[in-house]
Amino acid sequence: SQISTMRVAVLCRRLSDNTLVRSYLLLKTLPDAKIDVYGLVDDRGLHSYFDSERFTFHTVGTEGYGDWDGEPTVPDRLRRLSNQGTDSFRLWAHYAYSAPTPDAVVVASGWKGSVGAGLLAKHLGPWDVPVIVDIFDRIEWAETLPFDPLSSFDAVVTSNRPLAEQLNGTALHT
Repeated sequence: SQISTMRVAVLCRRLSDNTLVRSYLLLKTLPDAKIDVYGLVDDRGLHSYFDSERFTFHTVGTEGYGDWDGEPTVPDRLRRLSNQGTDSFRLWAHYAYSAPTPDAVVVASGWKGSVGAGLLAKHLGPWDVPVIVDIFDRIEWAETLPFDPLSSFDAVVTSNRPLAEQLNGTALHT
């Protein structure tokens, strides 16, 4: 009998910059896996660091991401949060309606757009597969929510032990 190749779907809100780099390095350690990456790209296109021969990239265009270092006014903050919600849904829909059945889903980064798409994949996705979130930095935005968004995931992996302890996850170093 033939052993099938593991198929991993990766959800990453931003593929035009280095948001995927940590997860990308971890996923490269799975030499025999078929890895499909779903994400949004702006006018810069796919970041040049990524190897499109090793991974298959499925992209959706977006106008841009806006500033992430803080918004000067409440309307600016609301507009950016609205855009992130829209991006989460667009990313999830692109994955849900075009992906072959994965064995696992990896949510790359703790960005709201990626985590939002991961939550949709976990609760509304067409497949019942493990969904893992990979976080490389503190996610202060999650502390403002009335629920713990990470509790829905099957596993949380982080870039360091203190973050793993804070988020009840497992530290995996690249």
